[in-house]
Amino acid sequence: MSEIGHSRPVFVVGMNGSGTTMMLDLLDSHPGLYGFRRETLIIPHYAANQAKYGDLTDDDNYRRLWRDFLGSPVFKFVNQGQTPPLPEDWQDRPRTLAAVVDGTYRIFAAQQDKVRWCEKTPMHVQHIDTLHGLFPEASFIHMVRDGRSCAASLHRRWKYHPCRSMLRWKTLVPMARRQADASGATYLEVRYERLTADPEAVMREVCEFLGEGWDAGVLKTSRVRTFTGTEQKDIVKREATWANYLGPRRVATLERIGGRLLAELGYETADPGGDWTPPAWRSRLWTFRDDVYLAFRALVTEFRFRGDGRWDSFGNRVRAAIRQRLSSRS
Repeated sequence: MSEIGHSRPVFVVGMNGSGTTMMLDLLDSHPGLYGFRRETLIIPHYAANQAKYGDLTDDDNYRRLWRDFLGSPVFKFVNQGQTPPLPEDWQDRPRTLAAVVDGTYRIFAAQQDKVRWCEKTPMHVQHIDTLHGLFPEASFIHMVRDGRSCAASLHRRWKYHPCRSMLRWKTLVPMARRQADASGATYLEVRYERLTADPEAVMREVCEFLGEGWDAGVLKTSRVRTFTGTEQKDIVKREATWANYLGPRRVATLERIGGRLLAELGYETADPGGDWTPPAWRSRLWTFRDDVYLAFRALVTEFRFRGDGRWDSFGNRVRAAIRQRLSSRS
Protein backbone atom coordinates (compact mmCIF):
# COMPACT_ATOMS: atom_id res chain seq x y z
CA MET A 1 0.00 0.00 0.00
CA SER A 2 1.24 3.48 -0.88
CA GLU A 3 1.49 6.21 1.70
CA ILE A 4 -1.30 8.79 1.61
CA GLY A 5 1.04 11.65 0.84
CA HIS A 6 2.16 9.97 -2.36
CA SER A 7 -1.24 10.64 -3.91
CA ARG A 8 -0.73 14.42 -3.49
CA PRO A 9 -4.38 15.27 -4.14
CA VAL A 10 -5.42 18.30 -6.15
CA PHE A 11 -8.36 20.44 -5.06
CA VAL A 12 -9.94 22.71 -7.67
CA VAL A 13 -11.82 25.47 -5.90
CA GLY A 14 -13.42 28.79 -6.72
CA MET A 15 -16.61 30.76 -6.91
CA ASN A 16 -19.37 28.87 -8.70
CA GLY A 17 -19.36 29.75 -12.39
CA SER A 18 -15.64 30.54 -12.44
CA GLY A 19 -14.49 27.61 -14.60
CA THR A 20 -13.84 24.97 -11.94
CA THR A 21 -15.57 22.25 -13.96
CA MET A 22 -13.54 23.11 -17.04
CA MET A 23 -10.29 22.90 -15.07
CA LEU A 24 -11.22 19.55 -13.54
CA ASP A 25 -12.03 18.11 -16.95
CA LEU A 26 -8.75 19.38 -18.39
CA LEU A 27 -6.79 17.81 -15.54
CA ASP A 28 -8.68 14.55 -16.02
CA SER A 29 -7.33 14.47 -19.59
CA HIS A 30 -3.79 14.17 -18.21
CA PRO A 31 -2.49 10.57 -18.08
CA GLY A 32 -1.29 11.07 -14.50
CA LEU A 33 -4.39 12.69 -13.04
CA TYR A 34 -7.89 11.45 -12.27
CA GLY A 35 -10.74 13.95 -11.94
CA PHE A 36 -13.71 12.88 -9.82
CA ARG A 37 -16.63 14.35 -11.72
CA ARG A 38 -19.12 14.98 -8.95
CA GLU A 39 -19.07 17.62 -6.22
CA THR A 40 -18.87 15.79 -2.91
CA LEU A 41 -19.75 18.67 -0.55
CA ILE A 42 -18.99 16.44 2.43
CA ILE A 43 -15.30 16.58 3.40
CA PRO A 44 -15.64 19.71 5.61
CA HIS A 45 -18.67 18.08 7.26
CA TYR A 46 -16.68 14.98 8.19
CA ALA A 47 -13.72 17.08 9.30
CA ALA A 48 -15.97 19.02 11.67
CA ASN A 49 -17.66 15.87 12.99
CA GLN A 50 -14.94 13.24 13.03
CA ALA A 51 -14.77 13.29 16.84
CA LYS A 52 -18.09 11.44 16.99
CA TYR A 53 -16.31 8.35 15.64
CA GLY A 54 -14.14 8.23 18.71
CA ASP A 55 -10.72 6.61 18.83
CA LEU A 56 -9.90 5.51 15.28
CA THR A 57 -7.31 3.03 16.47
CA ASP A 58 -10.34 0.95 17.42
CA ASP A 59 -11.29 -1.22 14.43
CA ASP A 60 -15.04 -0.81 14.96
CA ASN A 61 -14.82 2.98 15.04
CA TYR A 62 -12.54 3.10 12.02
CA ARG A 63 -14.75 0.70 10.05
CA ARG A 64 -17.82 2.81 10.86
CA LEU A 65 -16.10 5.93 9.49
CA TRP A 66 -15.16 4.06 6.31
CA ARG A 67 -18.68 2.75 5.80
CA ASP A 68 -20.33 6.10 6.41
CA PHE A 69 -18.00 7.92 4.03
CA LEU A 70 -18.16 5.25 1.32
CA GLY A 71 -21.94 5.17 1.70
CA SER A 72 -22.32 8.86 0.90
CA PRO A 73 -24.87 9.29 -1.92
CA VAL A 74 -22.34 10.88 -4.28
CA PHE A 75 -20.06 7.82 -4.21
CA LYS A 76 -22.98 5.43 -4.58
CA PHE A 77 -24.21 7.45 -7.55
CA VAL A 78 -20.85 7.28 -9.31
CA ASN A 79 -20.61 3.58 -8.45
CA GLN A 80 -23.85 2.74 -10.30
CA GLY A 81 -26.01 2.99 -7.21
CA GLN A 82 -23.92 0.66 -5.07
CA THR A 83 -21.79 1.52 -2.04
CA PRO A 84 -18.12 1.11 -3.05
CA PRO A 85 -16.50 -1.88 -1.33
CA LEU A 86 -14.38 -1.47 1.76
CA PRO A 87 -10.73 -1.76 0.64
CA GLU A 88 -9.19 -5.08 1.62
CA ASP A 89 -6.32 -3.33 3.35
CA TRP A 90 -8.46 -0.84 5.29
CA GLN A 91 -7.12 -2.07 8.65
CA ASP A 92 -3.54 -1.35 7.57
CA ARG A 93 -4.15 2.22 6.51
CA PRO A 94 -3.34 5.21 8.73
CA ARG A 95 -6.10 5.73 11.27
CA THR A 96 -7.15 9.17 10.05
CA LEU A 97 -10.01 10.79 8.16
CA ALA A 98 -7.50 11.72 5.45
CA ALA A 99 -6.75 8.03 4.88
CA VAL A 100 -10.46 7.32 4.39
CA VAL A 101 -10.92 10.22 1.97
CA ASP A 102 -7.79 9.28 0.03
CA GLY A 103 -8.71 5.61 -0.08
CA THR A 104 -12.19 6.36 -1.37
CA TYR A 105 -11.01 8.50 -4.27
CA ARG A 106 -8.31 5.97 -5.10
CA ILE A 107 -11.01 3.36 -5.67
CA PHE A 108 -12.33 5.41 -8.57
CA ALA A 109 -8.92 6.56 -9.80
CA ALA A 110 -7.81 2.93 -10.07
CA GLN A 111 -10.58 2.33 -12.60
CA GLN A 112 -8.57 4.53 -14.97
CA ASP A 113 -5.23 3.07 -13.82
CA LYS A 114 -4.41 6.30 -12.03
CA VAL A 115 -3.43 7.14 -8.46
CA ARG A 116 -3.32 10.92 -8.08
CA TRP A 117 -6.83 12.29 -7.81
CA CYS A 118 -8.38 15.70 -8.29
CA GLU A 119 -11.52 16.87 -6.52
CA LYS A 120 -13.69 19.80 -7.54
CA THR A 121 -16.21 21.25 -5.11
CA PRO A 122 -16.44 25.04 -5.47
CA MET A 123 -17.50 25.54 -1.83
CA HIS A 124 -14.16 24.11 -0.73
CA VAL A 125 -12.74 27.54 -1.54
CA GLN A 126 -13.93 28.32 2.00
CA HIS A 127 -12.05 25.37 3.50
CA ILE A 128 -8.51 25.54 2.15
CA ASP A 129 -7.19 25.60 5.70
CA THR A 130 -9.17 22.48 6.68
CA LEU A 131 -8.20 20.54 3.56
CA HIS A 132 -4.56 21.56 3.93
CA GLY A 133 -4.68 20.31 7.50
CA LEU A 134 -5.91 16.92 6.27
CA PHE A 135 -3.58 16.79 3.27
CA PRO A 136 -0.43 18.90 3.83
CA GLU A 137 0.91 17.80 0.43
CA ALA A 138 -2.25 18.76 -1.45
CA SER A 139 -2.21 21.35 -4.24
CA PHE A 140 -4.96 23.93 -4.62
CA ILE A 141 -5.98 25.51 -7.91
CA HIS A 142 -8.18 28.54 -7.34
CA MET A 143 -10.16 29.56 -10.42
CA VAL A 144 -10.79 33.32 -10.49
CA ARG A 145 -13.19 34.97 -12.93
CA ASP A 146 -14.79 38.39 -13.31
CA GLY A 147 -17.52 38.46 -10.65
CA ARG A 148 -20.01 39.91 -13.11
CA SER A 149 -19.47 36.94 -15.41
CA CYS A 150 -19.98 34.56 -12.48
CA ALA A 151 -23.20 36.32 -11.53
CA ALA A 152 -24.51 36.16 -15.10
CA SER A 153 -23.56 32.50 -15.46
CA LEU A 154 -25.27 31.48 -12.24
CA HIS A 155 -28.42 33.39 -13.09
CA ARG A 156 -28.56 31.91 -16.57
CA ARG A 157 -28.12 28.34 -15.31
CA TRP A 158 -29.75 28.35 -11.86
CA LYS A 159 -31.56 31.69 -11.57
CA TYR A 160 -29.38 32.75 -8.62
CA HIS A 161 -29.93 36.39 -7.71
CA PRO A 162 -27.00 38.26 -9.34
CA CYS A 163 -26.50 40.55 -6.34
CA ARG A 164 -26.21 37.57 -4.00
CA SER A 165 -23.68 36.00 -6.36
CA MET A 166 -21.62 39.19 -6.50
CA LEU A 167 -21.63 39.53 -2.73
CA ARG A 168 -20.51 35.91 -2.39
CA TRP A 169 -17.76 36.42 -4.99
CA LYS A 170 -16.51 39.49 -3.11
CA THR A 171 -16.28 37.39 0.04
CA LEU A 172 -14.81 34.16 -1.34
CA VAL A 173 -11.88 35.43 -3.41
CA PRO A 174 -10.15 37.23 -0.52
CA MET A 175 -11.08 34.39 1.87
CA ALA A 176 -9.25 31.85 -0.29
CA ARG A 177 -6.18 34.06 -0.50
CA ARG A 178 -6.08 34.61 3.26
CA GLN A 179 -6.46 30.92 4.05
CA ALA A 180 -3.82 29.86 1.53
CA ASP A 181 -1.37 32.41 2.89
CA ALA A 182 -2.05 31.62 6.55
CA SER A 183 -1.91 27.83 6.12
CA GLY A 184 1.07 27.75 3.78
CA ALA A 185 -0.88 25.61 1.31
CA THR A 186 0.54 24.95 -2.15
CA TYR A 187 -1.70 27.34 -4.04
CA LEU A 188 -2.12 28.67 -7.57
CA GLU A 189 -4.61 31.19 -8.92
CA VAL A 190 -5.75 30.69 -12.49
CA ARG A 191 -7.68 33.40 -14.27
CA TYR A 192 -10.53 32.02 -16.35
CA GLU A 193 -10.13 34.76 -18.93
CA ARG A 194 -6.44 34.00 -19.45
CA LEU A 195 -7.08 30.25 -19.58
CA THR A 196 -9.58 30.64 -22.41
CA ALA A 197 -7.40 33.19 -24.24
CA ASP A 198 -4.09 31.28 -24.06
CA PRO A 199 -4.85 27.72 -22.92
CA GLU A 200 -1.49 26.14 -23.71
CA ALA A 201 0.53 28.71 -21.78
CA VAL A 202 -1.76 28.45 -18.76
CA MET A 203 -1.99 24.66 -18.74
CA ARG A 204 1.80 24.38 -19.03
CA GLU A 205 2.02 26.51 -15.90
CA VAL A 206 -0.58 24.31 -14.19
CA CYS A 207 1.27 21.09 -15.07
CA GLU A 208 4.54 22.59 -13.79
CA PHE A 209 2.82 23.72 -10.59
CA LEU A 210 1.53 20.19 -10.01
CA GLY A 211 4.88 18.60 -10.81
CA GLU A 212 3.38 16.72 -13.75
CA GLY A 213 4.99 16.43 -17.17
CA TRP A 214 3.47 18.32 -20.04
CA ASP A 215 0.82 16.46 -22.04
CA ALA A 216 -1.08 18.14 -24.88
CA GLY A 217 -4.17 16.16 -23.90
CA VAL A 218 -4.93 18.76 -21.25
CA LEU A 219 -5.88 21.20 -24.00
CA LYS A 220 -9.13 19.30 -24.50
CA THR A 221 -11.68 18.53 -21.81
CA SER A 222 -12.29 14.88 -21.03
CA ARG A 223 -16.05 15.21 -21.53
CA VAL A 224 -18.58 17.31 -23.38
CA ARG A 225 -19.95 20.03 -21.10
CA THR A 226 -23.42 20.45 -22.60
CA PHE A 227 -24.54 22.77 -19.80
CA THR A 228 -22.24 25.46 -21.19
CA GLY A 229 -24.20 25.52 -24.43
CA THR A 230 -21.49 23.87 -26.54
CA GLU A 231 -20.45 20.34 -27.39
CA GLN A 232 -16.84 21.30 -28.04
CA LYS A 233 -14.02 19.79 -26.02
CA ASP A 234 -11.55 22.48 -27.08
CA ILE A 235 -11.00 25.51 -24.88
CA VAL A 236 -12.64 28.38 -26.71
CA LYS A 237 -12.29 32.05 -25.91
CA ARG A 238 -15.68 33.70 -25.54
CA GLU A 239 -16.41 37.38 -25.41
CA ALA A 240 -17.84 38.52 -22.07
CA THR A 241 -21.63 38.75 -22.38
CA TRP A 242 -22.47 39.84 -18.84
CA ALA A 243 -23.09 43.48 -19.79
CA ASN A 244 -25.83 42.66 -22.30
CA TYR A 245 -27.24 39.84 -20.22
CA LEU A 246 -27.52 41.76 -16.96
CA GLY A 247 -28.33 45.23 -18.28
CA PRO A 248 -26.82 48.58 -17.20
CA ARG A 249 -28.83 49.05 -14.00
CA ARG A 250 -28.00 45.61 -12.64
CA VAL A 251 -24.35 45.97 -13.65
CA ALA A 252 -24.17 49.26 -11.76
CA THR A 253 -25.51 47.56 -8.64
CA LEU A 254 -23.04 44.69 -8.94
CA GLU A 255 -20.14 47.12 -9.34
CA ARG A 256 -21.37 49.05 -6.33
CA ILE A 257 -21.03 45.80 -4.37
CA GLY A 258 -17.75 44.50 -5.79
CA GLY A 259 -16.17 47.28 -7.81
CA ARG A 260 -13.16 47.64 -5.53
CA LEU A 261 -12.20 43.97 -5.81
CA LEU A 262 -12.85 44.03 -9.56
CA ALA A 263 -10.40 46.91 -9.88
CA GLU A 264 -7.83 45.22 -7.61
CA LEU A 265 -7.96 42.14 -9.84
CA GLY A 266 -7.47 44.24 -12.96
CA TYR A 267 -11.01 44.14 -14.33
CA GLU A 268 -12.42 47.33 -15.78
CA THR A 269 -15.23 48.86 -13.77
CA ALA A 270 -17.08 52.16 -13.66
CA ASP A 271 -17.05 52.00 -9.84
CA PRO A 272 -13.49 51.10 -8.72
CA GLY A 273 -14.28 52.07 -5.13
CA GLY A 274 -17.47 50.04 -4.87
CA ASP A 275 -17.57 47.99 -1.67
CA TRP A 276 -21.20 48.14 -0.56
CA THR A 277 -22.48 45.31 1.60
CA PRO A 278 -26.29 45.03 1.45
CA PRO A 279 -28.17 44.74 4.76
CA ALA A 280 -28.38 41.23 6.20
CA TRP A 281 -32.15 40.99 5.74
CA ARG A 282 -31.79 41.58 2.03
CA SER A 283 -29.08 38.96 1.67
CA ARG A 284 -31.22 36.46 3.58
CA LEU A 285 -34.16 37.23 1.31
CA TRP A 286 -32.06 36.55 -1.78
CA THR A 287 -30.83 33.29 -0.25
CA PHE A 288 -34.38 32.18 0.65
CA ARG A 289 -35.59 32.96 -2.86
CA ASP A 290 -32.77 30.96 -4.44
CA ASP A 291 -33.25 28.02 -2.08
CA VAL A 292 -36.98 27.79 -2.79
CA TYR A 293 -36.38 27.86 -6.54
CA LEU A 294 -33.64 25.22 -6.40
CA ALA A 295 -35.72 22.92 -4.17
CA PHE A 296 -38.66 23.16 -6.58
CA ARG A 297 -36.39 22.54 -9.55
CA ALA A 298 -34.78 19.52 -7.87
CA LEU A 299 -38.18 18.07 -7.00
CA VAL A 300 -39.44 18.44 -10.55
CA THR A 301 -36.25 16.89 -11.94
CA GLU A 302 -36.40 13.87 -9.63
CA PHE A 303 -40.05 13.11 -10.42
CA ARG A 304 -39.60 13.62 -14.13
CA PHE A 305 -36.51 11.48 -14.67
CA ARG A 306 -36.33 8.99 -11.82
CA GLY A 307 -38.42 5.95 -10.94
CA ASP A 308 -39.17 4.38 -7.59
CA GLY A 309 -36.05 5.80 -5.97
CA ARG A 310 -37.00 9.42 -6.58
CA TRP A 311 -37.85 10.21 -2.95
CA ASP A 312 -34.57 8.71 -1.76
CA SER A 313 -32.69 10.66 -4.41
CA PHE A 314 -34.44 13.91 -3.55
CA GLY A 315 -33.83 13.32 0.16
CA ASN A 316 -30.13 12.74 -0.50
CA ARG A 317 -29.89 16.01 -2.38
CA VAL A 318 -31.61 17.87 0.44
CA ARG A 319 -29.31 16.33 3.06
CA ALA A 320 -26.25 17.22 1.00
CA ALA A 321 -27.48 20.80 0.65
CA ILE A 322 -28.07 21.09 4.39
CA ARG A 323 -24.60 19.74 5.17
CA GLN A 324 -23.09 22.19 2.70
CA ARG A 325 -24.99 25.11 4.23
CA LEU A 326 -23.98 24.13 7.77
CA SER A 327 -20.34 23.97 6.64
CA SER A 328 -20.49 27.32 4.87
CA ARG A 329 -18.38 30.18 6.19
CA SER A 330 -19.93 32.90 4.05
